[in-house]
Amino acid sequence: MENKKLLSMTGFSRLSVQHAWGTMNLEISSVNHRYQEISVRMPREFSSFEPLIISKMRSMIGRGKIRASVEILWNPEYKMVTIDSALLTGYWKQLRRTAEEIGSDQDIHLTSLLNLPGVCDTPRDRNGNIENEVVEAIISKLTELIDSLTEMKIIEGNILAKDISLQLESFSNIIDLIDEEWQSVLPEALAAMHVRLEKFLSEAAQGVSADPARIAQEIAIMSDKWDISEEIVRSRSHIDKFREMMAIETCTDNKKCDIKTESTGIGRKLDFLIQEMNREINTMGSKMQNARLRWRVVEAKACIERIREQIQNID
Repeated sequence: MENKKLLSMTGFSRLSVQHAWGTMNLEISSVNHRYQEISVRMPREFSSFEPLIISKMRSMIGRGKIRASVEILWNPEYKMVTIDSALLTGYWKQLRRTAEEIGSDQDIHLTSLLNLPGVCDTPRDRNGNIENEVVEAIISKLTELIDSLTEMKIIEGNILAKDISLQLESFSNIIDLIDEEWQSVLPEALAAMHVRLEKFLSEAAQGVSADPARIAQEIAIMSDKWDISEEIVRSRSHIDKFREMMAIETCTDNKKCDIKTESTGIGRKLDFLIQEMNREINTMGSKMQNARLRWRVVEAKACIERIREQIQNID
């Protein structure tokens, strides 16, 4: 069987990269969620690239509520505004001529001309490819960022796996105890059923009408009420399947884990299986009259609930 690593949906990663144009800070966090939900927060000037970043991330990450953020700290030379003196002078002369032509004596302040097209710009404005360069830098670091996130999810997954395995072992032990104790009270249950059958037969012998079909139905009902052998067999089958799906080789050196072969989507399968296990134990509880056995059912349901809580955070 191929070794798998259980992934938690909880993780965090951060990268900081220096470039000629400034510092790029990338962050990504993930928490548990029923589906895959990705959102990206970027500087306003790069907001049009958000769908592209989300599309790249969608194929690289599993289930969960994922939040990514991009921060760009521009170097001073990329923030400093440059004034085009020649263009500003040209605007000013044109406005002076126009003012003379229309006979206006209103003063023309240079500061009022700074917002005219081309008067002020930054290196980012002059370099039309800077946006694409920044986006390419972000995409090139996505794999490293998500790999780091996955390493943390593996660590969390190992912790979850250990706790789930302990709870599953406890549940299995309780099923064994239920089986053992049920076998000990089985003669008592059979005797009770025998008494009820004798009552039906006695009524028939005394002339009381007893429908054979009703007697057969009553026997089937009584048998089903006390017999939990099928539920025990199915519970053990579910436990074996759970262990098979949890065939995990925990990674002791998380930096060397092959994150490309992680097991994703196992959380939903385990959640479905735990529902089936809960259904079987509930059926046992409804059939049992013995107080000790009913307490075993309570213990088993407590184990199932603890497992369910942990499964909610598995990818």
